[in-house]
Amino acid sequence: MKDLCGYYTGGVMGIGLFCGRVKAEDRKARNKCSRLTREYTKWWKENFLLHCRDIRTEGTTRKVCDNVGGKASEFIQRLFEREG
Repeated sequence: MKDLCGYYTGGVMGIGLFCGRVKAEDRKARNKCSRLTREYTKWWKENFLLHCRDIRTEGTTRKVCDNVGGKASEFIQRLFEREG
């Protein structure tokens, strides 16, 4: 429980898959991926802490994580719908 939140890192990986950069020279996909990752990271930092140890403190339940994951999923879905 010390590392980055899995919902955060999963969102970043999802963005990478969504952008679909296959070739190293595909600057358009790389730039889109970077832009969306920056937007997601900004949103995340405005709403949550990055590390599990800070999100799920002693005495909290798994419901804290479920709440974070649900909100992150909704944000990522809106991002993907907007970017089509």
